[in-house]
Amino acid sequence: MNLDKIIGHENEKRILKSVVNTENLSHSYLFQGLDGIGKLKLAREFSKTLLCERHGDVYCNECSSCLKFDTNNHPDFNIILGEDRMIKKSEIDEIVDAVKHAPFESDKKIYIINNAHLMNKESQNGLLKTLEEPPIFLIIILITDSPNLLLPTIISRCQIINFNSIKEEEMKSFIDSNYNILDGEKEILLKLAKGSVGNLISMLEEDSILDIRTRVIDMIDKILAGDRSVIYNNESFFEENKENIGMILDIIMYWFRDLAIYKETGDMSYLINQDMEHLFRKQYLTGFEKIDKIISNVEDTRRYIRGNVNYLLSIEILLLNIGG
Repeated sequence: MNLDKIIGHENEKRILKSVVNTENLSHSYLFQGLDGIGKLKLAREFSKTLLCERHGDVYCNECSSCLKFDTNNHPDFNIILGEDRMIKKSEIDEIVDAVKHAPFESDKKIYIINNAHLMNKESQNGLLKTLEEPPIFLIIILITDSPNLLLPTIISRCQIINFNSIKEEEMKSFIDSNYNILDGEKEILLKLAKGSVGNLISMLEEDSILDIRTRVIDMIDKILAGDRSVIYNNESFFEENKENIGMILDIIMYWFRDLAIYKETGDMSYLINQDMEHLFRKQYLTGFEKIDKIISNVEDTRRYIRGNVNYLLSIEILLLNIGG
């Protein structure tokens, strides 16, 4: 495995490297942990290493297997990405049928099912028999950030690899090595990424989250100053950023957390939004009771949206409570 490609996860890398070296392979693995922290990337590195014709703990990048893997043409490797939709039973049936036949070129057949929690009960039951009686050449890697949605019988047949959030120091090192970001902006991005390098890279590449942050903070400031028209004039903004609403709610929550700390200590060094002291001074008279209520409202709004309560109505109620 080329472990230099993977940020953090030293324990998980050590476990998988040991598996490769000792050939103590399980037929099924469950990689579980937060979305975007590198589970799929490490699963691909693991798979490529196992299929490499040189059979070492580092793939060669020269053999036919490695070259086919890199061009997504390896006949003994398949992946179901499971992005934003249920994984159909027909897709699982293809795996079940395929494992009835020996590998084409390798001594293994490897299947990755990403976002495995998107398999419905029927799909999971379709996979279960294969996990119960796997052929000797089969390796299945399930990847999920919601293991609670998998059948206990599925989980019990997997070797579980737990992925923890990536340490902030490792994230900072990654930013410093690859991007030119101001320290104040860096702290904001690290907090919003929540230990997910996938989230971090997405924010750095899109270069829009800092603009969203500026707009949301400006909205908060105007609402606290009594301008309720802002609430109704920004419906299109929230519609356009529906996919970013989790981060927008985090921005609001971190803002009021910072405001409470600033009121208590007057020390900007403890804050996430260290570049906004002029606004904290302006909002200083906001009471602690109101701040606590707003933070609670943010979490309520998060739950409402996850529960498919009317999206714009949930946002509108939150913003009205900020101004209330």
